[in-house]
Amino acid sequence: MVYAIIRPRLLPLLLLAAFTLSMAATPAHARQPNPNPSATWAAWGLDVSFPDGALKVSYGAYVGDDSPPKVLEKLVENITKDCVVQGDPLIVDAAGYARFNGNSYIECNLPNWHAKIAELAPHLGPAQTPVACECKSASPFWVSGDFTLDAVSGEQPIFDALGLDVDMLSNQLSPTTLGTRVRVDGRWVGPYLSPVWTTTNTTPNRLLVGEEGPIAVVTIDSFGGLPYMTNPAWRPYFNANMRGTRVGLWREPAGTGSWTNLVDPGFNMNTAPATVYIGYDPNTATYLRGSLNTLRIDPGCRAD
Repeated sequence: MVYAIIRPRLLPLLLLAAFTLSMAATPAHARQPNPNPSATWAAWGLDVSFPDGALKVSYGAYVGDDSPPKVLEKLVENITKDCVVQGDPLIVDAAGYARFNGNSYIECNLPNWHAKIAELAPHLGPAQTPVACECKSASPFWVSGDFTLDAVSGEQPIFDALGLDVDMLSNQLSPTTLGTRVRVDGRWVGPYLSPVWTTTNTTPNRLLVGEEGPIAVVTIDSFGGLPYMTNPAWRPYFNANMRGTRVGLWREPAGTGSWTNLVDPGFNMNTAPATVYIGYDPNTATYLRGSLNTLRIDPGCRAD
């Protein structure tokens, strides 16, 4: 059943109205973050969802430490006004899944991560390099999503942020079998490709892919958790298994995980403002065919 339709030509007006209301409700004296010299890593995050049939995109920049793993300071903002639906309208059902029909996608202009980290931890690499930063091995990194895919074969782009050196797609080896690939700096390092599993076009694929499990769990919880994950075993699984050079996947509804060791010499991550595409790969002109409920992108960089 159709719950709402997000039309490309109406979106800017809807966003302007929503932004005006949100600004009216924003406290005049919001707490400013304090630069934290204890931070050892920095990250940015994007949260895409469709509450009440409307697009909502939140962006966060934050810094943390390892002893014990924790988020020290963060800046979070609603950037829906900086996003637009391209192509055909997105039809959102009552469960909050937006339909991508192979001719529609979301395009968002992201803030300046370099400037955000300069406010939070000016001693870290991303704050000192306005274009790109060399990240050490075992940097905190995770992506997660709740989506269904049409019964087709080929690449299904979930998101593409290669302007920031990050992307994720599901590779359907057949209409009913798929795996998920995540790349950082065009590699990470391989790139990571999950084991293949069997699915249908009505089965939700709820995934968490990442490394540095203890940090991933802490940051996920710091930003509200993963409410679409129904099996709480993903937390102890990531905490116990995703360490060092291990990169892996937790998948539902099966409630199973897998991991692999990757040679991880580090990677570059862009720090300048960039564009992210949801449901589209501009490099191959490939579109997502399926439905998306939630997408969370959270790449991190460990750099002096």
